[in-house]
Amino acid sequence: LLHDRTFEMRLLEHWMIRLVDLGGALEARGYAPNVTDRIAIDVRGDRLDANNGVWLLDVAEGRARAERIEAKAEVRVEAGALASIYAGYLNPLAAGTEAGVWGAPDALARLAGLFVGPMPWMSEIY
Repeated sequence: LLHDRTFEMRLLEHWMIRLVDLGGALEARGYAPNVTDRIAIDVRGDRLDANNGVWLLDVAEGRARAERIEAKAEVRVEAGALASIYAGYLNPLAAGTEAGVWGAPDALARLAGLFVGPMPWMSEIY
Protein backbone atom coordinates (compact mmCIF):
# COMPACT_ATOMS: atom_id res chain seq x y z
CA LEU A 1 0.00 0.00 0.00
CA LEU A 2 3.02 2.28 0.16
CA HIS A 3 3.71 4.38 -2.87
CA ASP A 4 6.98 3.91 -4.65
CA ARG A 5 9.27 6.88 -4.70
CA THR A 6 9.22 8.68 -7.98
CA PHE A 7 11.72 11.11 -9.34
CA GLU A 8 11.40 13.75 -11.97
CA MET A 9 14.46 15.02 -13.75
CA ARG A 10 14.43 18.57 -15.04
CA LEU A 11 17.05 20.63 -16.76
CA LEU A 12 17.00 24.20 -15.55
CA GLU A 13 19.41 26.25 -17.57
CA HIS A 14 19.75 29.97 -17.02
CA TRP A 15 20.10 31.93 -20.21
CA MET A 16 21.79 35.22 -20.80
CA ILE A 17 20.73 38.47 -22.39
CA ARG A 18 22.64 41.65 -23.22
CA LEU A 19 21.06 44.96 -24.20
CA VAL A 20 23.16 46.31 -27.06
CA ASP A 21 21.07 49.37 -27.94
CA LEU A 22 19.70 50.32 -24.53
CA GLY A 23 17.40 53.12 -25.65
CA GLY A 24 15.99 51.08 -28.54
CA ALA A 25 15.50 48.00 -26.38
CA LEU A 26 13.69 49.90 -23.63
CA GLU A 27 11.37 51.51 -26.18
CA ALA A 28 10.71 48.26 -28.09
CA ARG A 29 9.76 46.24 -25.01
CA GLY A 30 6.12 45.87 -24.09
CA TYR A 31 4.89 47.19 -20.74
CA ALA A 32 1.70 46.62 -18.77
CA PRO A 33 -1.00 48.95 -20.15
CA ASN A 34 -2.09 50.09 -16.69
CA VAL A 35 1.41 51.12 -15.53
CA THR A 36 2.42 54.77 -15.76
CA ASP A 37 5.68 56.02 -14.28
CA ARG A 38 8.97 57.65 -15.09
CA ILE A 39 12.27 56.89 -13.46
CA ALA A 40 15.88 57.98 -13.94
CA ILE A 41 18.26 55.01 -14.12
CA ASP A 42 22.05 55.31 -13.93
CA VAL A 43 23.37 52.45 -16.05
CA ARG A 44 26.99 51.33 -15.68
CA GLY A 45 28.78 48.61 -17.60
CA ASP A 46 32.23 47.82 -18.89
CA ARG A 47 31.28 46.42 -22.32
CA LEU A 48 29.24 49.07 -24.15
CA ASP A 49 30.07 52.66 -23.28
CA ALA A 50 27.14 53.90 -25.41
CA ASN A 51 24.72 52.47 -22.84
CA ASN A 52 26.39 54.10 -19.83
CA GLY A 53 24.84 57.16 -18.27
CA VAL A 54 21.57 58.31 -16.78
CA TRP A 55 18.49 57.29 -18.75
CA LEU A 56 14.99 58.60 -18.20
CA LEU A 57 12.48 55.82 -18.77
CA ASP A 58 8.95 57.17 -19.22
CA VAL A 59 6.24 54.48 -19.42
CA ALA A 60 2.55 55.01 -20.20
CA GLU A 61 -0.18 53.00 -21.95
CA GLY A 62 2.07 49.99 -22.58
CA ARG A 63 4.80 51.96 -24.35
CA ALA A 64 8.02 53.61 -23.24
CA ARG A 65 10.23 56.49 -24.19
CA ALA A 66 13.88 56.31 -23.17
CA GLU A 67 16.34 59.18 -23.40
CA ARG A 68 19.72 59.97 -21.95
CA ILE A 69 19.59 62.92 -19.55
CA GLU A 70 21.88 65.02 -17.40
CA ALA A 71 20.32 64.55 -13.98
CA LYS A 72 20.64 62.61 -10.76
CA ALA A 73 19.37 59.05 -11.03
CA GLU A 74 16.91 57.44 -8.65
CA VAL A 75 18.48 54.00 -9.07
CA ARG A 76 21.88 52.74 -10.20
CA VAL A 77 22.07 49.46 -12.08
CA GLU A 78 24.91 47.50 -13.64
CA ALA A 79 24.22 46.75 -17.31
CA GLY A 80 24.02 42.99 -16.76
CA ALA A 81 21.53 43.37 -13.94
CA LEU A 82 19.41 45.73 -16.04
CA ALA A 83 19.28 43.13 -18.82
CA SER A 84 17.97 40.57 -16.34
CA ILE A 85 15.42 43.06 -14.99
CA TYR A 86 14.38 43.93 -18.56
CA ALA A 87 13.76 40.26 -19.32
CA GLY A 88 11.67 39.81 -16.19
CA TYR A 89 14.18 37.40 -14.65
CA LEU A 90 15.45 39.63 -11.84
CA ASN A 91 13.31 41.63 -9.42
CA PRO A 92 15.15 44.84 -8.48
CA LEU A 93 13.72 44.81 -4.95
CA ALA A 94 15.00 41.31 -4.29
CA ALA A 95 18.28 41.71 -6.18
CA GLY A 96 20.28 43.99 -3.93
CA THR A 97 23.77 45.32 -4.34
CA GLU A 98 25.31 41.86 -4.85
CA ALA A 99 23.42 41.64 -8.15
CA GLY A 100 24.35 45.20 -9.12
CA VAL A 101 21.24 47.17 -8.16
CA TRP A 102 21.25 50.21 -5.82
CA GLY A 103 18.51 52.59 -4.78
CA ALA A 104 15.95 53.49 -2.17
CA PRO A 105 13.32 50.78 -1.61
CA ASP A 106 10.52 52.92 -3.06
CA ALA A 107 12.51 53.63 -6.24
CA LEU A 108 13.38 49.94 -6.63
CA ALA A 109 9.70 49.05 -6.15
CA ARG A 110 8.75 51.49 -8.91
CA LEU A 111 11.40 50.00 -11.20
CA ALA A 112 10.08 46.51 -10.45
CA GLY A 113 6.56 47.72 -11.26
CA LEU A 114 7.65 48.89 -14.70
CA PHE A 115 9.16 45.53 -15.61
CA VAL A 116 6.45 43.34 -14.11
CA GLY A 117 5.62 40.20 -16.04
CA PRO A 118 5.98 36.45 -16.15
CA MET A 119 9.31 34.70 -15.69
CA PRO A 120 11.01 34.44 -19.11
CA TRP A 121 11.21 31.04 -20.75
CA MET A 122 12.23 29.48 -24.01
CA SER A 123 10.74 26.37 -25.58
CA GLU A 124 13.87 25.39 -27.46
CA ILE A 125 17.60 25.51 -27.02
CA TYR A 126 19.59 26.45 -30.07
